[in-house]
Order: sequence, then C-alpha cells, then structure tokens
Amino acid sequence: MSSPDFDAMNLNKAIKGLGTDEQVLVEVICTRSNEQIKAFKEAYKRLYNKELEADVAGDTSGNFKRLLVGLLQANRDESKEFDRNKAKQDAQALVEAGEKNGAQMSRDLMLFWYRGVLPMRCIRSKSSHFCDELYKSMKGLGTDDDTLCRVLVSRCEVDMVQIKEEFQKKYKQTLAMFISDDVSGDYKDLCLALLGEQQPAPVEKKKKVIHSIDRLLRN
Repeated sequence: MSSPDFDAMNLNKAIKGLGTDEQVLVEVICTRSNEQIKAFKEAYKRLYNKELEADVAGDTSGNFKRLLVGLLQANRDESKEFDRNKAKQDAQALVEAGEKNGAQMSRDLMLFWYRGVLPMRCIRSKSSHFCDELYKSMKGLGTDDDTLCRVLVSRCEVDMVQIKEEFQKKYKQTLAMFISDDVSGDYKDLCLALLGEQQPAPVEKKKKVIHSIDRLLRN
C-alpha cells in the first residue's frame, strides 16, 4: 500500500460511522506537505469515490472544520523557513481572534494556515509529536494498535531516525526496546522491521511488512 493510500484509509476510518477521531485528522492533515495532501486526496477519491474535503466538512464543525478544510486546499506557503517566534506571535493572535466575530476568526484562520504555520509546528517538532504518540500507544495496560501501526507505517521512510533519537532522549529507553516489551511474536517483528531494527531489511521485505500491517489495521 502506498503512503497516499495509507493516509486516505486512516482518514476514512477517522470520519466514517458515529463520532470522529479528531486526533487522526490533525495528525495526518497537519503534518503533510502540500504535495502529500494532494496525493492522499486523489487516493481518497479513487478508493472511496468521494471528495475528502466534503467528508471532513460534513463530519466536523466550527473553526476546527475551517482549519482542516483550509489545509486540505494544499496551497500553504512552504517557501519560507520556519520562524518559531513568528509562529508564537501568530498562535497568540489566533487565540485572541477567538473572542472576535466568526467572520474575523475565519480570516485569521485562513492567514494562519496560508503562512504554513501548522498547529503542531507552533508547539514542537514533528518527531517529538510522533515520539509521544508512540509512547502513549504502549504505556500502561494494553496497546493502542491503531496508533502504533499508523505512526510506524507513515513515518518509517520519513523521519523514523529522528523519532527514535527523540524517544531515547525523552524516555531514556530505545523505541525498539519499548516496543519489544509491549508486543510479541510476528507483530513485534513487523514493528521492529519498520523501525529498521531487523537486518537485513530489503525493499521487498519492507513492502511485505507494510502489507501485513495494512491487513492488521483492516481487521
């Protein structure tokens, strides 16, 4: 399964049926580039014969809906380097805009996403965010398999090295060890392969791993 198809599948799963998994919507839509957004929108249309923007708009409301639909237009300005101080100023302006009328809030939201200042980038790095998501998926009793698999598959060829480094720095334990203590058997082997901890890990093997994870998520 390709990355766009995988994103499309997770977005569909997040909005179909009763209730909405807002965490998944934010995680996928707010961490992808313009090109990646265009790709998973096309995949969504092909797989479900529906427009993603319409489904998201129909399942969310208010300013959250406006922000997500705005991001799905995939025309944010990605040419500038990220300015953390400017991001904080914009974030504060957006909070203050919440006290204004709806029309003004909508304009502020549009400016916010057009500048490319994504919610999670205002707070922390993507690797830090996904590091925390992986930790939360396995801490305590039970395992959040959906989150664990979704993050591993979507980030394995993007920034997994940085995520592993961040995980060890923050939690004083390797991600591979944390996973090994939480899951077992073939499932553990699949997860470790996505981490790049199983050697050798040729392209064909990685494809088989992702296919196996895909089947797990569909069950």
